[in-house]
This record gives sequence, structure tokens and C-alpha cells, in this order.
Amino acid sequence: GPRLGASFSNTHEAFFLPLPEAPVIGEIRNAASFSTDLAPGTIAALLGANLTQGEQELSRFPVPTTMNLTTVRVNGTAVPLLYVSRNQINFQLPYSLIPGPITVTVSHVTSTGATFAASDATSTAPGLFALSGNGQGQGAVRIAGTGLIARPTRDAFSRAARRGEIVEIYATGLGRLDFPPRAGEPAPSDPPARTLEIPEVTIGGVPAQVLYSGLTPGAVGLYQINARIGDNAQTGTAVPLTIRMGAKTSNTVTIAVTE
Repeated sequence: GPRLGASFSNTHEAFFLPLPEAPVIGEIRNAASFSTDLAPGTIAALLGANLTQGEQELSRFPVPTTMNLTTVRVNGTAVPLLYVSRNQINFQLPYSLIPGPITVTVSHVTSTGATFAASDATSTAPGLFALSGNGQGQGAVRIAGTGLIARPTRDAFSRAARRGEIVEIYATGLGRLDFPPRAGEPAPSDPPARTLEIPEVTIGGVPAQVLYSGLTPGAVGLYQINARIGDNAQTGTAVPLTIRMGAKTSNTVTIAVTE
């Protein structure tokens, strides 16, 4: 119940029952591409069972390292949690993560923890977000300056992008930054945090001019690439879009492009 003199509308005490069984970690993947590729700053999805008692989403900054009394540690350090549920936890890897082995531990205050050896971290692990949530199909790509999604539907929220227009591509796993914020803190805007490596962007089979590559200001762990669609890019309702950074190529998403 509430503190003396307060109301249920602004103060609560929470009571947590023990987990029925110990947490189990099944796999850890890039939250955008759903591949096992991980890099500094990547938003990762941990899939398993008995991870916590209920569902909770990020609602405040800085991002907490404990939700529903569940904590995730990467190589011994507690990391920011973006979402938790019984079967999935989304968390952010530190920007300072050194490429190499990753050991992830999930613990709940009332139960024994679980440990998992994830794929070794690499310098970059580009993953493109899709509206489907599984890294396939229509990409999470907006037409710069409009707020519209670059998809075939023409309405108040979307339209096809045009050749020569700039699009904002949302991703994770683009690696190290020139001025990284602390893990779990919103990305700065002035100046923005830029990636140390410049990605190669291909839209409709031709290279796109990269104008910006870095964190999305105000977001946590979300990278953004601003790129100009080539004048001779393929057109259609499902034009392929990929990025490459170093030796790593992202998943392929699609956008709508017209002349």
C-alpha cells in the first residue's frame, strides 16, 4: 500500500514472489538482425525462460540495470535493461566492450542465476531494424525531414521515397563512437556521437551516399545512418537495403522507392 498520507495514484510498494524455477538462458541475439553477431553498444535480445515474474518496459532515464528484481551482467558488469519478460530481456551492451568473449549472467533476487557464453564480440555487428520486429521485410526507415516511413502505403504516416532523397536508417551494432555516452544514457545531440567507421550503404543495388552515421539523439543504443538514395537505384515496393561495416554485412530490409 502507499505511504501514510500518500495516494495510490503516486506511490506504491511492490511485492515480488520467488520465481517458480531458476532462470534459463537459451540464446542471445542482435535485437535488430536476430543474428548472433554482437558488438560494443549493441541492443541485444536474450531469450530464455523464467527470467522474471512479469513484463516491464523502459519508462525513464537513465536506463535501470534492474527491472522486476532481475539483473543482467556482461563480463561481470550490470548492463542497462530496455525490456524484461518471462521469456525475453532486451539489454544494451557497453560502448566500452572489448571485442572477444562475452559471458552473460541473469540473476533474480529470489533465485539462483543462469550463465551463458554468447558469441564473441566483434568491432561491429550491423543490424537493421524492421517493422516486423524480426529483421525481415519493411525496414524501419524514414524519409528525412518528413517523419514518414519509406513504404508503399501513401497516408499520413508513410509514402515511397524518391531517388535522390535522404533516408534515415535505424540500426544497432555499429560499434565504437567518437564521444560515446555512458551506457543507458540518452545519446547527445550537440554534437552527436558519430561512429568511428563509416558504413557502406546499398539501396536498390547501388551505393548510397552516407551523410551521417552515429547515435540517434535522445535514444539509447539506437544508431542512425542518413543516406542519399542513388539516382539510378532500383525502384519498386520492396527495394533491398543493406549496410556493411568492416567485414560485417547486415541483414537485408526493404523500402519503397519511386522515381
